[in-house]
Amino acid sequence: MEPWGWDKELFLALNGDLGHAADLFSRVVSANTTWIPLYLLILFLVYRRWGWKTMLATLVFVALGVILADQVCNIAKHGLKKFRPTHYPPFESLVHTVDNYRGGLYGTFSAHAATCFSIAIFTIKLFRCWFYTVMILLWAVAVCYSRIYLGVHYPADILFGTAVGLLFGWCFFRLFRSKRFSQYYPLS
Repeated sequence: MEPWGWDKELFLALNGDLGHAADLFSRVVSANTTWIPLYLLILFLVYRRWGWKTMLATLVFVALGVILADQVCNIAKHGLKKFRPTHYPPFESLVHTVDNYRGGLYGTFSAHAATCFSIAIFTIKLFRCWFYTVMILLWAVAVCYSRIYLGVHYPADILFGTAVGLLFGWCFFRLFRSKRFSQYYPLS
C-alpha cells in the first residue's frame, strides 16, 4: 500500500532534523515505559477521589480499551501492509531518523496514537477537569508527533490511530458508566 501524496508532503514538513534535544525528547516521549509514572498518577487520583473499587474498575476498563485499540492497529498493520516511511524504498532516504531507529516494516495505524487517545478520552470523561484535559491532550499530541519525528509514521497513520483510540476510549467509558457497572461509576 502506497502513502498518499499529501501524507508524504506533510510528513516531510514535520520530520526534519531539529537537533539533539528534539531527538532525545522524541525518543523519551515515544518510549512506553516513560509514561508509567503518569499512569500510576492517574490511578492514584482516581483512588483518592473515588476509592479503590473505582480505581480497579478504571484500570480494567482503560486496559481493555488500550489492548483492543492496540490489537486493531496490529491487525491493520499486518493486513494492509503499508510500509513505514523508514522502509518505503522511494522515500526512505529522505526520512530523518534518530539513532537509526526505524521501527517495524509496516505501520498503517499508529498504535501509540491509539493507546494514548484511548487513555486520554476515557480519563477526560472521567475527571471532567479542564486543566487535566489540556495536560492529557498535550501528552497525547506529543507522543503522536514523536512518531512522525522519529520517521516511523505518516500523519495519516497518526490520524487513523487517533480515531481508533478515541472510539475505544469512548466506548469503554460508556460501558464503564452503564447501569451494569454503576456501582463503580463515580457520581461526583
